Amino acid sequence: MIVEAIFAIPGMGRLMASSIFAKDCVVIQSGALVIGLMTIMCNILADVAYCRCDPRIRCS
Repeated sequence: MIVEAIFAIPGMGRLMASSIFAKDCVVIQSGALVIGLMTIMCNILADVAYCRCDPRIRCS
């Protein structure tokens, strides 16, 4: 959100902040869901990549 404010780039941070101030619950819930799913997917991809790069680790 700080980078969005400095460079005037519209994004998820500004959308979430404006929807919090406007009390738009649907947008807040949707944004939280998208951010949560992106975090989970990035963690899974990092685990799989780490498993593939290091042969000492067994993927289970």
